Amino acid sequence: MSFPFYASLSGGAELGTHSTAQHTLGTPGVIEEDGRIYRYCKATANGVERPYWGAQSRCLYDEGSSDDSYEGNSSAAVTILDKTMVIADTQTGHTEDFFAGGYAVLFYAVNTRMVYIRKSTASDGSTVTLTFGGSGIPETKTSAVFCTIHPSPYSQVERVHGGGSSQAATVCVPNTPVAANQYFWGQTWGPCFCTPQAAALGNASYARVVVFNYDGSINIISAHSATSAHQIAGYLLPEHAKGDQFFMLTLAP
Repeated sequence: MSFPFYASLSGGAELGTHSTAQHTLGTPGVIEEDGRIYRYCKATANGVERPYWGAQSRCLYDEGSSDDSYEGNSSAAVTILDKTMVIADTQTGHTEDFFAGGYAVLFYAVNTRMVYIRKSTASDGSTVTLTFGGSGIPETKTSAVFCTIHPSPYSQVERVHGGGSSQAATVCVPNTPVAANQYFWGQTWGPCFCTPQAAALGNASYARVVVFNYDGSINIISAHSATSAHQIAGYLLPEHAKGDQFFMLTLAP
């Protein structure tokens, strides 16, 4: 198999952690021998306590720039193909490249556009400058453009035993424990194992679809309701005579 746009993981790279970033957050990596896919992540101050449980993105969205993801206006008009944009940002905790690997959603009068954030300056308490990848700003606006700014979903990943948020998304399955604020490869695709919430998975007929519970365990989805519309994790792999939690993870290829 050939994966030209993926970092090649070998020598147990998926089990290693780093105190400084080795790749841009969200960079895909692959174990070429079997095709399992990973994304480069950073743990929160709570870290990842146990491997092979789903880990959540804890980037908090709110309207004000005091949180991780927020909404606001550019400081000036924007021009198509420009690679930078200045936006109000009052949170001095937004350090250099806090938004790198994330996205800006730009709202024009008719069209809504999205651009990848390649770099960002540290907030000086009033503004931050975003540098875009690709072709840059996709459309001219002769006045400030309203937008929402999102850091990489892999920038604040955690899995706390007995914890989790019912309002947060699971973004990967770490294959190793991760200490506070360390960088690591979190699995997002391919054959995987997770601790089940129920003792037996897959015994019932047609019970194939696997979901994440907010604590990082997995379960079989039986019906959608106001309290059970859990996030899809993938599907069970074996034909079951007895329950087992070996499944195909389908988060991000």
